[in-house]
Amino acid sequence: MLNSIADRNYRNVIAETVVDGWALTDLPGTLDWIDSDDSLADIRKDLKRSAYFSLAQENPRLAVETAVTQPLTETNRGWEALVIIWTANDNLDVAASLLQLARPGKTTVDAYTAVVEDLIDDEDWERSIELIVQYDEQAEGTIGDLVKPIAQAVPLKLYETLDGPGSVMFKRSVAWQLFHLNKDNGKFTDAQLERLEEISQTPIPERPLRERSERLQKAFDNFHEALREEESD
Repeated sequence: MLNSIADRNYRNVIAETVVDGWALTDLPGTLDWIDSDDSLADIRKDLKRSAYFSLAQENPRLAVETAVTQPLTETNRGWEALVIIWTANDNLDVAASLLQLARPGKTTVDAYTAVVEDLIDDEDWERSIELIVQYDEQAEGTIGDLVKPIAQAVPLKLYETLDGPGSVMFKRSVAWQLFHLNKDNGKFTDAQLERLEEISQTPIPERPLRERSERLQKAFDNFHEALREEESD
């Protein structure tokens, strides 16, 4: 039907209108149509975005559950990250409840970053900490840009996470930031600072794939070097 419409702009408007309505009742069918109709090739990505956004406004959980069944994008990200990000703008509670459904890798990083950043903006430190701990449970690591503002605002609260479960990568990163951001402000005792420094230097256990372990170590070392340069400025 769309092939018969000569005006491209008019055709695109019709396609988006169809997608917005159809996605509410059958998102998988909508996505299949977008992928299979050659006349939509030049706006395929935009239409998928519209389809997910349309359903996300009404039923974000269903939108996420559908997204995780679809292939990753060309940037190796799942559409569920965007659904969670959109949802966070309206309802942080719902967005946080969807995080564990996100696929590992860039998708999880994007989703957690958006939700935790919103919590940090709201100064909801307790939930921010809960989610960075939850991220570690999924990914065995942490997102340094999220830890830093928490380490500055509520260092003693963040310090408590070192006594709980967590990967070596997580505890090492948290300890490093707590130590270097608070070593001269009197927030920690000498004994606590000594412990933080010790944990921050904990060796990272080697993984079965040696090459991957070396990349992780290099990335972590680069992060620490960048932090040192920032502190010296």
